[in-house]
Amino acid sequence: MIRGSVLFILMLQAGYVGAQAVHSAREIRALTDKELAAHHICALKSGALLVRIHSISKVSQALRREGKELKANEFAEARNRRNRKIQEAFDKHWDFCPVYFFEAESSRDVREERLQNVFFLGEKLERDAHIDYPSGIYYTAEFGTVPSKPSEKIEVMYLSDKGKTEKTTRDNPTKAAGGYQALHIMNHRFQGLSRPFPYSVRTFDHFIFKRSPAAAVKRLNKRLRKAEQACD
Repeated sequence: MIRGSVLFILMLQAGYVGAQAVHSAREIRALTDKELAAHHICALKSGALLVRIHSISKVSQALRREGKELKANEFAEARNRRNRKIQEAFDKHWDFCPVYFFEAESSRDVREERLQNVFFLGEKLERDAHIDYPSGIYYTAEFGTVPSKPSEKIEVMYLSDKGKTEKTTRDNPTKAAGGYQALHIMNHRFQGLSRPFPYSVRTFDHFIFKRSPAAAVKRLNKRLRKAEQACD
């Protein structure tokens, strides 16, 4: 039996016509599912990944409103510890493309491509005005719940033949059900991607044996490294 990661590479190579040769909206819309997955892989490899950090806990905010400061502080500290583990995981186990961290409160600016308004997070996840925002194609990611119902349409970024970042909307081929906890990659508008692109790694947050941020990041990075052969 061919293992999943090997089968995935063979599928991409069999249907791939050269993602780097896609320079128009018409070509993007004409891609097959496998060709679109290859385009995402190559675009991410030459672009950037923006990781969303949820620093403000609705639970801790609600507890503070009820006057339960001690409980609120405990929840906030637990969230901070997890966020630090996420940053450490990417620092140690991610080398597929440049990675940036941003607060969830900046999601609208990221979605609308106003990265100049975003304060990216540096060491210890503190705002760092000296971090230059990425130019060109970018994708987003987070640890959280994969949407249970994927969007019917998806916006895809690509480079024109003049090297300018463009985007177009096409049908989203995914039929996969979500609703599970994972580290998952999305497009710049936080729309879910589709197979055979390896967009998620389950974290099993509601199970006894959970997958740590380090293990999830390492696993996703490994899958993408194996799949990047489609870009050669």
